[in-house]
Amino acid sequence: MINPIAYNIRRLKKLHNITSRQLAKKLGLSKDTVDSYAIGRLTPKPNTLQKIAEVFGVPVEELTKPPEETLRSSYKDYVESTNQLKAVFDKLMTNPGNKAILKEIESIQKEVESKRAFFNNLVSEIIPVKYVPLYENAVQAGNPLELCSENIVSWQPVPQSMDVDCAVKGMVNSLAEAGISEGDVLLVKQTNVANQGDLIIAASDNGYTVKYLVKNEDTYLLRPANSKYKDITWQNENARIVGVVKGILKVS
Repeated sequence: MINPIAYNIRRLKKLHNITSRQLAKKLGLSKDTVDSYAIGRLTPKPNTLQKIAEVFGVPVEELTKPPEETLRSSYKDYVESTNQLKAVFDKLMTNPGNKAILKEIESIQKEVESKRAFFNNLVSEIIPVKYVPLYENAVQAGNPLELCSENIVSWQPVPQSMDVDCAVKGMVNSLAEAGISEGDVLLVKQTNVANQGDLIIAASDNGYTVKYLVKNEDTYLLRPANSKYKDITWQNENARIVGVVKGILKVS
């Protein structure tokens, strides 16, 4: 559980580019005391909290509000900026080469990038993350010995609470109606057990496939999330479940 006061002190210090030493001087406190506030080791008394708020020029409530509220507000600002940028680009389409519009686009792009970076920093601090190996095209073809066993191309940050072991990219055209596009990242829990309706990764002699596990009377089917593809009857003795998809990261 994140300490709201400690978090907001850190956030406002960064936002106003104020060091612990500078803040301590303004408050008439020691740097160690301010650092203790910022990491949640000590909690400021009400009168000290008021002084901190005055230094940053914010109401006291700004120091006590939940971090999640700041995250929502930051994301809203980011989305509004991207929408503004899109509107200006649309304006440029009817006024190609207009220098004033091009200058406006450049300015808004900087604002969007700044707000995106600020939001990402908030996410990384508010939401504890862990890193799992990312595999390129691990769910496409090849010898299905073990899913997520070699050829790591990067490390993917995911919420620490998420029960996943690896992330994979692949050719997943048969999943278009599940909102999954080619190149999207699948967050996978390695397991040989799955439930009816789970989106699974199955391995056979032909390679890996990503399908929904469906039971039809006494038969199990692998069902694509795309009406252009047919169900596959689970009848190959060598076929086995190697993972369950727990989440999806969109690339765009």
